[in-house]
Amino acid sequence: MTPRRRAVLLDSIIADTPGPRTTSTSQEPISSPPIGTSPNVVDINKRFLEYDQRVADLERMVQEKEQELADKDIHMSNLGYKQLFKNAQRQLEDMHHQYRESQMLVSKYEEKIKHLHKTVHIVSLYAFPGVW
Repeated sequence: MTPRRRAVLLDSIIADTPGPRTTSTSQEPISSPPIGTSPNVVDINKRFLEYDQRVADLERMVQEKEQELADKDIHMSNLGYKQLFKNAQRQLEDMHHQYRESQMLVSKYEEKIKHLHKTVHIVSLYAFPGVW
């Protein structure tokens, strides 16, 4: 946000305020009003200064909230990537587990095939004794 300056001129009283302040406790003192200035004008000037201070404080609060929101967006985005990474790791572990199970099944079937070949060979020796 761009700093703004506001000057209030009422019955020869000038209160010049700088743009947004960084703290809510920084009040600008108003010099004593010229003789003959009505108390209402002084009160109005005081209210303008308080209003400007309040606006500056609210602008600062909005900036802080916007920064918090941006930080939370970044954090949520990072959490999203972390979650995707964890999901991918879990899927990879599942695939490794399935691969190991498949290897065990292949080994089991290879053993059965070897055993079957031996059995077929033994049966063929007894069934056809002169062939082998």
